[in-house]
Amino acid sequence: MAGIPLLQDIPFRSTLFALTIRSPVPKGRLLSIESPQLERAYTLITAADIPGNNELADFPVPILAREKLSYLGEPVALLVGPDQARLNACARQCRVLTDSETPLYAAPASGDAPPAKVVSGDAVSGNTAPGDATSGDAPPGNTAPGDVVSGDVLPGNTVSGAEAEVFARRDYHRGDPGAAFAGAAQVIDGVYSTGIQEHAYSEAVGALVEYTREGGSGEAAQPLLVIHTATQWPYHVSHSAAGMLGLDHAMIVTEATGIGLPMDGKIWYPSLIACQAALAAFITRRNVHFLLNREEDFHYSPKRNSSVTEIHSALSEKGEILGTRIDMTLDLGAHNVFAQEILDQSCLAVMGVAGRGALELRARAIRTNIPPQGPYGGFGAAQGAFAMERHQSRIADTLALDPAEWRKNNRPGKEGLAGIIPLRDEAPIEQLLDTVAAMGSYYRKWASYELLRCRRRETPPARPESLRGIGIALGWQGSGLLYPGKTVYEVEVTLNIDGSLEIRTDMGAGQESVDLWSGIVQDILAVEDVRFVPRNTAPSPDAGPGILSRNITILSALIQKSCETIRNQRFRDPLPITVSERCENLRNTRAPPLPPGFDTPGGMDLESRSRPGWGAAVVEVEIEDKSYTPSIRGIWLAVDGGSILSEERARRSLKLSTIQALGWASREYLEYREGALSPARLSDYGIPNPGEIPLIHIDFLWNSATEPKGIGDLPFSCVPAAYIQAISQAIDQCCTRIPLKPSNIWEIFRQKSREQGKDEEPET
Repeated sequence: MAGIPLLQDIPFRSTLFALTIRSPVPKGRLLSIESPQLERAYTLITAADIPGNNELADFPVPILAREKLSYLGEPVALLVGPDQARLNACARQCRVLTDSETPLYAAPASGDAPPAKVVSGDAVSGNTAPGDATSGDAPPGNTAPGDVVSGDVLPGNTVSGAEAEVFARRDYHRGDPGAAFAGAAQVIDGVYSTGIQEHAYSEAVGALVEYTREGGSGEAAQPLLVIHTATQWPYHVSHSAAGMLGLDHAMIVTEATGIGLPMDGKIWYPSLIACQAALAAFITRRNVHFLLNREEDFHYSPKRNSSVTEIHSALSEKGEILGTRIDMTLDLGAHNVFAQEILDQSCLAVMGVAGRGALELRARAIRTNIPPQGPYGGFGAAQGAFAMERHQSRIADTLALDPAEWRKNNRPGKEGLAGIIPLRDEAPIEQLLDTVAAMGSYYRKWASYELLRCRRRETPPARPESLRGIGIALGWQGSGLLYPGKTVYEVEVTLNIDGSLEIRTDMGAGQESVDLWSGIVQDILAVEDVRFVPRNTAPSPDAGPGILSRNITILSALIQKSCETIRNQRFRDPLPITVSERCENLRNTRAPPLPPGFDTPGGMDLESRSRPGWGAAVVEVEIEDKSYTPSIRGIWLAVDGGSILSEERARRSLKLSTIQALGWASREYLEYREGALSPARLSDYGIPNPGEIPLIHIDFLWNSATEPKGIGDLPFSCVPAAYIQAISQAIDQCCTRIPLKPSNIWEIFRQKSREQGKDEEPET
């Protein structure tokens, strides 16, 4: 199937270039922007030049900051002109005058710094040229281990009594948690934190905007602007640009370019860049090329948001869960983008397989003065799943039980996921655990490594030795958003006279989806020349973003149905034959009512959660005795994906997600200090190389399911927790945060040496 061209491969004539003037402070008020005398061909564009709404559709993100400055590097103006070198020279002479205010930061949730306390620092003040922002290599402030961010007001070391704004909240109670804890024989506590993760997609975010000069009004109107950008949500680009320019939606056309493997990093942020490029094209009446460089993309594009989750479990004398208390905080940065969606995805994940006993949940998504954070693979579910899976392993370890057996005995019952989502099919937890355990010889290895761990406790070895451990974890994934709004899915399939076939949809699609659709076409029509053509978004309804396996579960079914219709017509009707299929989301028509405390204005679509995809992972590691670097001896995945449309592509998707999930857990270490990422991290950001990953063994639970289930993001919900559990067993220490670096492991051994009264430091 013909691939979708990348943005950088699209030729444009008579093009101007644009670059961004950015805020030099993380918080404050914009006073003025001083620029040198510009030549006639160059233009400085500010928020005052925006004719319509100065924010994205659906999200309160300003196109250009007008007065309020919310993070270091926030766009305040655009410079547009024909020569990039001259633009850069002009930008260095611009001065952004501000009245700075004290920013609010949350402490890093992972790495060397202890989790979960608000820290502060002096704002980056003064007038700096774009790109000259202070990096923030200084220590992040005074923190203390175990201080957990929670609640409407962040406790601890805030600046001048500053309070964090809460974007979204969730409070939920089931049963009587107070009575459960009062009658508990044992209470097990844990604080679990996850760090941010860079998407690191193959092409930086950007947009090419074509000014057609053919705009008009009425039925004969032609689009005024054609926007080319790599987006998972083409409709949102057009809708945002039209609202910004005060134009009818039909005047803006978005043509999605290839998105590669974005892991949900190109849902909303391309809309912001595209709007800025469209504004420049509208004002100058010229084609505009606006592509962020790698440094800008790295520093200002959204990352996977960090999280801190505190869990308390009340257990009976038999080790049964009587009640659970969960306190979760997500740092979403400066702007509210999908806050309720990400928060509730995290909440359902952290509650998902802990449906027994009383429950008290308190969760908050907060604003801080760092760039807006946002979705990554799993849309927030991975953060919640990591916390609960680690906590369940912690309970099993405390009770001296096999974590796999403990999960079997405490799997969801008839109450369903999170105790609120009835399952249409019984959760195959026991089958998944037994399957993946057999694949990786888990039970034998766990017992052996556990015996060695107990012996080391009794008699510490005289010299360092290699250590091994194995971990197991569960994960589940729904398909689609909890709050999709009204969305309409449409595809148009045409069999041409020359025997080629074209698929058109205005929903963003990655190459994995395109390859899958090509396979469907070949199976039904035996056509090899298949082309994916992004459809003109102007007349189309909102199909929503292409995320969470919606391309697989929805569009694939529509394409399959269209091809079957063409097959029935191709030898009776003349070519070309065009077939269109369409369906609307059926939000709340079949979903069960939500209990008090988990209802939301506008309703929640739980239909996609009532038949989730399931997965279980086993990871085996060995800790080298000198470098303290974990090496992975094996990874095994068992997956229930319903009807697998293409086994080859399903395996490939799961392997890619597994590699990214391991990167998040082990080496992709980032933190904002004083509101900025260190420039050095751009060059040394550690992305796992597929050559470094051992064989990933995947098996599917083949069953009679006729519907495909979402599985592409499953590894994010189970692989990190299995990996950290394996390390925890190997080093005999309950690890609770990711990423976990070799330096963290070395520090654990140094502390153990001190506790054992040894003077020598562990070898490095």
